Amino acid sequence: MNDPGDTRWEYTYHGRLKQYGSWKELVGEGDQRERQDVGYQVDQIEYVIQKLVDQPFTRQTQMVTWMPNHDLQVYDPPCLQSLWYRILEDEDGTQWLNCNIRFRSNDAWGANFMNMFGFIRFNREVIADEIARRSGKTVRLGRMNWQADSYHIYGRDIQQAKEMLFDRLDSMSLEERTYNFHDEFIQEMYNGADEMIRMKIRQYDEEHA
Repeated sequence: MNDPGDTRWEYTYHGRLKQYGSWKELVGEGDQRERQDVGYQVDQIEYVIQKLVDQPFTRQTQMVTWMPNHDLQVYDPPCLQSLWYRILEDEDGTQWLNCNIRFRSNDAWGANFMNMFGFIRFNREVIADEIARRSGKTVRLGRMNWQADSYHIYGRDIQQAKEMLFDRLDSMSLEERTYNFHDEFIQEMYNGADEMIRMKIRQYDEEHA
């Protein structure tokens, strides 16, 4: 926060959810200054998981990202604002994880697909699977309610959106406009991108350590 030479993003969603309330500052004097985590740290992910194991019906399991001491001043504050969870159990004993997600701003063309895909995977692999492991019950994904205060397409993307989607709605079926995540080609592309992204993150962190 006090290092003008640190050009990294002010936040990551995972950081805000896993270590809410903390940020990095340059601490020390002169040549001995180093970046350290300051503030407090709240592991909201752990709280939500354990709370839903103990009380699946609770209305209190939510995570937030907004930190007013930072976000009122930064150029690009978090678009994601909150995630709220509740579990409903059916007559067969299967638990269904329902989620409300709120964005203050969501790029409908350039980011929304990746946002939705990412949080479906997050809810499945991080939240639901861990609840199932701890509780011994079957936990499946229920509905996901997506709310964006501003849901928009930027001017630079309008022509592409028209050509690739809006002008083709009447001539293409839903299947032709969508991808199956389990398709072999999609899996190959996804796994390749996953490793490339991890490598870029490691490289960036090393260069800005």
